[in-house]
Amino acid sequence: MTQAVQQIITEGRRFHLREPIDLTVRHSGPYCFVGYTELEIEGYGKDEGEALESFADVFSATWKAYAEEQDSRLSRDAIELKRRLRSLVGTVEPA
Repeated sequence: MTQAVQQIITEGRRFHLREPIDLTVRHSGPYCFVGYTELEIEGYGKDEGEALESFADVFSATWKAYAEEQDSRLSRDAIELKRRLRSLVGTVEPA
């Protein structure tokens, strides 16, 4: 479920990745965390399923906030994050 991920699916979108990625899974107390360290994006939940769903929601929100924004409205660091997101995602379609 977290190895060789080829798409990220949220309630409203499906992100098809250019190449598969591996997500990290860690546990801390009663929570499970799923993340992609290259983008510093992480979600959490009471189990891996909830954490994956949370991760997908955070990924989608990050995409909307950065990848869909005009460069003139972003800082240099944000533009770099936008570039990394756009190089990771091949296509986005409604889910």
